[in-house]
Amino acid sequence: MKKMLEKIRKSWMLSAVISMALGLILLLLPGFIAKGAGYLLGGAAILFGLNRIIRYFQQQKIYPEFFRGDLLVGFLAAGLGIFIMLQVEMVISLLPVIAGVVLASNGVVGLQRAISAKKAAYRQWWLLLGFAVLTLGLGALLVINPFGALKTAVSVIGGALIYEGLSDIMTMLLAGKKIDGWKNTGKK
Repeated sequence: MKKMLEKIRKSWMLSAVISMALGLILLLLPGFIAKGAGYLLGGAAILFGLNRIIRYFQQQKIYPEFFRGDLLVGFLAAGLGIFIMLQVEMVISLLPVIAGVVLASNGVVGLQRAISAKKAAYRQWWLLLGFAVLTLGLGALLVINPFGALKTAVSVIGGALIYEGLSDIMTMLLAGKKIDGWKNTGKK
């Protein structure tokens, strides 16, 4: 039990630090990161599509039934990649909505943690509730109003990721004493 709790704690801390680092990069280089990510995504889709098309023509005579769908999938993926590269700003503008959904989901999970902490008679459960409500609210804001400017949206995502990482660290620190108590007493 002690090893499992320590593994969870380390994993949670690593996740929070990665979230904060990614948020800082997005906050400092929003335009570059957004366009670069769009071009990478488009390029990857094109490469995937070309791979499927080539595989279709190479394998079609050997296994005609098995690779029948590769040609269609290849053309669709390559076409999608070209579309993404030509419309990179439009495609990337969907990122705030996606980030908002992720943050809102994390907020819901945070609400569940806060409720569990209250049931476990954790005195500072309301702090966990506060972090969860803020996370949920920020996620909802990104979904409802994803902002017009691409750079602003990416910067907001970066700030939200930094906030998410900080709130996870604070949650871990606040709940850490309770976990240490469980580890030391051997409770499950």
